[in-house]
Amino acid sequence: MSSRAIAIALMGIVGISGCSLAPKYEHPSVVMPSSWEGGAHPKESVFAGGKLSWDEFVLSKNLKKSIQIALENNKDLKQALINLEATQRLYGIQRADRFLQLEAQVGGSRQRIPADLSQSGEAIIQHSYSVGLGVSAFELDLFGRVKSLSEAALEEYLATKYASYAVRIALAGEVMRVWIERQRAHERVKILLGMVDSHKKSQSLIKERYEKGASGAMEYQEAVNLAIKAQMDRYKAQAELQQAENALVALLGLKSALELPAMEEEEAILHGEITPYLPSELLQRRPDIGAAEHRLKSKYANIGAARAAFFPRIILTANGGSSSELLSKLFDGGSGAWSFAPQITLPIFDAGKNQNSLELAKLRRDEALVEYERSIEIAFKEVKDALSLSASLHRIEKASKESMQNEEKRLKLSASRYSAGMDSHVHYLEAERRWLSERLAWVEAKSADEVAMATLFKVLGGGWNPEEILGEDEGLGANKEE
Repeated sequence: MSSRAIAIALMGIVGISGCSLAPKYEHPSVVMPSSWEGGAHPKESVFAGGKLSWDEFVLSKNLKKSIQIALENNKDLKQALINLEATQRLYGIQRADRFLQLEAQVGGSRQRIPADLSQSGEAIIQHSYSVGLGVSAFELDLFGRVKSLSEAALEEYLATKYASYAVRIALAGEVMRVWIERQRAHERVKILLGMVDSHKKSQSLIKERYEKGASGAMEYQEAVNLAIKAQMDRYKAQAELQQAENALVALLGLKSALELPAMEEEEAILHGEITPYLPSELLQRRPDIGAAEHRLKSKYANIGAARAAFFPRIILTANGGSSSELLSKLFDGGSGAWSFAPQITLPIFDAGKNQNSLELAKLRRDEALVEYERSIEIAFKEVKDALSLSASLHRIEKASKESMQNEEKRLKLSASRYSAGMDSHVHYLEAERRWLSERLAWVEAKSADEVAMATLFKVLGGGWNPEEILGEDEGLGANKEE
């Protein structure tokens, strides 16, 4: 039998598909409400959360640039992508065990046989040369053990891929949050500078009045304390700005704050209008839920491998080629050689090893099921909390803006009265400080509203498309039915 004939025969054996002993996967039943509690978001619907990518949700050009830099440089994301590639390689290694692997074998030996062991009574030197193709320890997968291990590795790979998308979403959301905090601190610094200036002017006027006896020491000390407090608030805002910039530098993987994209003097940072889709869609939109489900599927496949361990394992070893005592006659007629050594292993007594392995695989399956259900519970809670908080903070931001606008009108009236000589400069400065205080409160409310919107976008699984995984991994998925 030639080496080619052996290879053809082995290919035919490999073509015999074994049955799978893995339990049939059934999607866990989850009780879900028909709609989110609290009704729709108070803002008018423009798009459903998660239907647009993060670069469409973000309006600020420099924030978009910052997120892109983070997706390229962030160490946590790089680690997630390394883990993704590692699981892909592990799947490739495991899947390779399902296919026949041929090896080229070339060998030679030279041996001296002493006279007392030689049949001729004289010392001789023997030569041997061989070349051929061989198959080493290929398992004939009649009971689907190798196939189950391959499917388990594939599901782990997909789980890791979904997890990498979850890291991307979390990273983009965190960059949004820190950017908003940076913007808020920057605006606070500017407003507090105005308040410090206003308090200093007021302190100077009251000092003049105090020296002339027109006001008491108590009023003057109060003005001094207010100026000091405004200066302290300004220092605090500057520290917050520095901390936000440091956090942003770390997220973007940069060396210093000098490399950060500049803040833009614009009112809208994010697309402030989101209407969530139905609760049932959350299972498809959240990549962390998808990762948990693929880990669950992997545990199902591991049960199949554990069950197959109870059945015989057939290992094939074979080679075919040419051999000769002389290298020059290695490929002459009659030099063909072959060997075929199948081996069957049947577990008889293993001290409960296989049974314990099967029970452990079932426990891991149950553990993964609890993890999957828990991930859904966490996702639902996060969405409901984000919806409630976003709606409340939007109302607060709206009320705060109205209050600021009213104080702005009062300031204009006070300025008119002061210009007409109907009011003192001290009263005008007091009206200015009230307006600055309301403006400061509005900046806080607006930032909190924007952070809540970014959080809502993130917990809804926004910024990615679940079909991307299937589209990118058609080659991997195509092998699952083998």
